Amino acid sequence: MSTPKHREVALLLLAKARADLSAARLLAGDGAQDDGVIGFHAQQASEKAIKAVLAACEVEIPRTHDLGHLLDVAQTTGQGVPRMLEEAV
Repeated sequence: MSTPKHREVALLLLAKARADLSAARLLAGDGAQDDGVIGFHAQQASEKAIKAVLAACEVEIPRTHDLGHLLDVAQTTGQGVPRMLEEAV
């Protein structure tokens, strides 16, 4: 069970992840948009979502952008990691 502070951080990270996902989806609909820009927002959305889970579980959030490492840390919490996300790494 997370503390109010951890929950607050988790909710903030989740809101930021949703904003990045929304941006990625919007940009993906524009055929002239660079794939790298879309990928950046997709990566950021994934990173922030994983970090939200870590915050909710009161796990120290690593200062990294490495999704594989973040997923490894997330698996130590006992929370399931969606197969789609594991395959994306």
